[in-house]
Amino acid sequence: MNPWRIAISAFILVLLAGWIVLCAGSGAALIDGAGRTLLMGVAYAEMALVAVLLVAATVLPFPNPTPLPVPALGLLALAVPVGKLLLAGAPSAQRWIAEGPRVRIRRPDPVQTHRVLATLTLGLIAASLCAVSILAPVPAGSGNDPASVFTQD
Repeated sequence: MNPWRIAISAFILVLLAGWIVLCAGSGAALIDGAGRTLLMGVAYAEMALVAVLLVAATVLPFPNPTPLPVPALGLLALAVPVGKLLLAGAPSAQRWIAEGPRVRIRRPDPVQTHRVLATLTLGLIAASLCAVSILAPVPAGSGNDPASVFTQD
């Protein structure tokens, strides 16, 4: 396979993953009461991207892979960012943000509170893993097949 295709595919996957994290973080910021500017910024950026793609679809000659006309596809693509803007502009969301971020309640660290139980649990897990590795070894002729670890022939 061409290394440029791999690099472009990896770049696109990283870009999509970053967009998903940005969308999730902006929604979490709204729910946490920290603000709505990130959510609105992401929605406006999505709307600008849809506008650029619509212009590119109109100007550049490539076939439409769907039976829908291009304006209908544009309206469908605008549904998500417009929904985000409606959510961020809702009176309930504005009142929620006006109250400010929620107060975090300080709780004691459970590991400090239950030090003996945490140590016993870790020891039990380690002993179980040692027992599995000793009592169920991997067959010598298994090769590189990962399924041979979990099945017995």
